[in-house]
Amino acid sequence: MPELDFLLQHDESFRDNFCVNLKQLRRLRRWTQDELAQRVGVSRLDIGLIERGKKRVTLELAERICRALNVRLAYLVGEERIIDETGLIMMVDKLSVEKRLRYKELIEKIEAAEALKQDNTAEANRQLFKLYREVGALFGDM
Repeated sequence: MPELDFLLQHDESFRDNFCVNLKQLRRLRRWTQDELAQRVGVSRLDIGLIERGKKRVTLELAERICRALNVRLAYLVGEERIIDETGLIMMVDKLSVEKRLRYKELIEKIEAAEALKQDNTAEANRQLFKLYREVGALFGDM
């Protein structure tokens, strides 16, 4: 897969998606950078640099990160979703009525925030992260 290695090194959208999705997924799993670094076999500093797009990611390193997170590389580069709609529906169905209503409310807020997010401000990102974290907490006991 040399072309994928090339894209990770030279295509900004692939690299940006990888960095953003890596950080988001690590946080959804409630892992620190140290925890992910140990699972991948790199330093915490390396994980921080990767998440900020400051460290080049080889295909071999990307595959190690994917194994640690138990996701496909296509997810991290933004080419596929982490779970399909059927899987999500099944997970939502397992929630209590109260949590389902809260889930629906949070998704509406996320969609509205994503639609309005024209610039990549730190405050907008913090708000989205807070909403995503709350969604993750709904499924935390599963």
